Amino acid sequence: MDLQMKEVDEQYRKEENIVSINEIKNLITLYDIKKESLSIALGFEKNTIACYLKEQVPSKKYSNIIRKLLNTILFDYKPKFK
Repeated sequence: MDLQMKEVDEQYRKEENIVSINEIKNLITLYDIKKESLSIALGFEKNTIACYLKEQVPSKKYSNIIRKLLNTILFDYKPKFK
């Protein structure tokens, strides 16, 4: 995507409160999950997350689902000491 289109995309996502590509990438990294697995876990078609990473803009509904996961702690981290 050329730089001007990226700026338009980022501005639109910001104005509409739509998750960014970087937020989706962070989610994949945080949960160490594959794109297809994340799509299925969220109840989406298996290629949905891959499309979003290629600059397709998610609907508000799907964006809210992704954002909810980003804002929810799904695990209770307790370090184990010897």
